[in-house]
Amino acid sequence: MTDERRPSRAPITTLSFSETTVAAVEAWADSLPLVNTQEPAARLRKATAELSRLQADLALHFDLLEIVRPLVHYVASRLDRNDPTTTGKPVKSKSLQKNLCKGYEKVLVAALDAKARTLRRNLLASAAHRVFSEMGQIALRCYQSYEPLPRSYWSRCHHYFKQIEARELLDFRLTDDDEDNRPMRLEEVYLRNLLFGELVRLRVGVDPRFRENVRRELRADAMDVLKGVQH
Repeated sequence: MTDERRPSRAPITTLSFSETTVAAVEAWADSLPLVNTQEPAARLRKATAELSRLQADLALHFDLLEIVRPLVHYVASRLDRNDPTTTGKPVKSKSLQKNLCKGYEKVLVAALDAKARTLRRNLLASAAHRVFSEMGQIALRCYQSYEPLPRSYWSRCHHYFKQIEARELLDFRLTDDDEDNRPMRLEEVYLRNLLFGELVRLRVGVDPRFRENVRRELRADAMDVLKGVQH
């Protein structure tokens, strides 16, 4: 028997909150009420859940995710800031972030498929860049709420890195609104995630005997990031 309380993960071809076009989703985003944080959070949670299941042209799918991404980041930060001591709200902010990440991952996985090799390389690289960025946001929220990383965090992160490295796309740059609109290389975003992941590991119950080793690893990773930025 299907548990009706559990949201479906079955693919969909249309959205319930708007028409599946850039113009319609932009209109929906513009009409989203932002005064009361809980209302837009609930609507965005539903919208991002649907976008994570959407089966559509990859370029269109990516563009729709790009429309809601700034709103997700804004509302998630509001949820965290309004009451950082309440466990319910940080969980909801992470759920927004996870849904958004799953949507970008759906685009990335399809773009990596052998049948999609004719796709523009910048769409593939852009999707990977966003996946890494959203994974970093998830790691930061785990750090803030003293929770471990999602079980598949490292395997996904390393798998996508290897795929992008094999396609010689590590130098691809994309503006990241979480970094003051500074264009970041794909490799930089990946290395940043390594740092975030280690920070979470340090904070969420690392055996004290190994903490100094983790600190040394963090310093080494930080130096690698700095070298990458300088190049």
